[in-house]
Amino acid sequence: MVIDGKNADVALRQISLFAPHILRLEFSNIDSNIILQFFQRPDKFPNLKTLSITWKWASLSPDCIFSTTSLSGILDQCPKLDQFHLENCFLYENTSHLVEKISSKRIRRLSILNNYQFLDEVDRFYELKNMNELRISSCGSADAVQRVCQTNRESLTSLEAHIDAWTSSAQTVKALRSIGACSQLVRLHIGVSVRDTEAWTGLANLPKLRFFSIEVDRMPTKAFVSLFSCSFVGQLHSLKVQWNRRVDLEELRCLERLQLRQLSLGFVEDISDEERSSVLDIVVDLVKKNSLLRRLKIETYFYNVNFLGCLYGATTMELRYIKIRQIFDSLNQNSVHYSLQQVRNFISFTHSLEYTMSESVLEIVIRRKMQ
Repeated sequence: MVIDGKNADVALRQISLFAPHILRLEFSNIDSNIILQFFQRPDKFPNLKTLSITWKWASLSPDCIFSTTSLSGILDQCPKLDQFHLENCFLYENTSHLVEKISSKRIRRLSILNNYQFLDEVDRFYELKNMNELRISSCGSADAVQRVCQTNRESLTSLEAHIDAWTSSAQTVKALRSIGACSQLVRLHIGVSVRDTEAWTGLANLPKLRFFSIEVDRMPTKAFVSLFSCSFVGQLHSLKVQWNRRVDLEELRCLERLQLRQLSLGFVEDISDEERSSVLDIVVDLVKKNSLLRRLKIETYFYNVNFLGCLYGATTMELRYIKIRQIFDSLNQNSVHYSLQQVRNFISFTHSLEYTMSESVLEIVIRRKMQ
């Protein structure tokens, strides 16, 4: 059951009729006080397995602020809860009580994403045991990440962890080795600012890993190439790379040998016109060489009209979904419309094209038509 601004009032009046039968409950952009009203009624949610509370953007608005005490009260109403997802909500009060409540409820899948937390508060979530999925987007200490991986080494199948940028290299190396020892991992998203090239060898052997996502900050090119020479890379189905610094062409080239089903590339920093052209050429070659690729997403903070034209080559493949998101200071809208029309003329029989354009963002989605 999904509850948003359109149906919240009706759902609140009728929730007592449905509460015993609801297995999954999702709140989207709902005032925190209204959400609490759903759980202040005498009717519990005896069979609820999944609870999700999300906002589309991170904010300090009172509408998305929760005390950890109130969240603990919500969990008390859900005796069978297995999965808890909290995104873009601001938490206050000590998190220890909430962590204890999560442990007592035996929640196995936990996502705490884009929340404002102090380092020691974030680390408390890494004290949890018997976890199958753990996604924490705020930065924690390397020691805490190492601890949770050691504690949940045999049970973790999905992990998102971000290690504080001020952590020493030696501590980070130990944390990465602990992650690499989680032999059941299928999904891994890692955010680490570490220059040590050898640190990444700790992830070399993850036999079941299929989905890998990484944010590249201070990692030198040599370390990037070393990481993507690890054995687990060849078995990946999905890869997402976000460059929070200037991309090096050698890094893109080392991805050409991969055979992926899904690929997402993000380029945050602007680069020269010459480099833009080279990046474009490599990306198109990468797509053409990857015969298994079905979904492609690219986000850039630089604009190049040719990027659209080069979809000409990409759409001749078996791609079912392409999303291009470009962010820029200004653009020539006539030029963009012309390029879009050229692409639309080519793909009209095989794919559909949708796009949205504002002063600073152009977003294009191309989907393969059902046969």
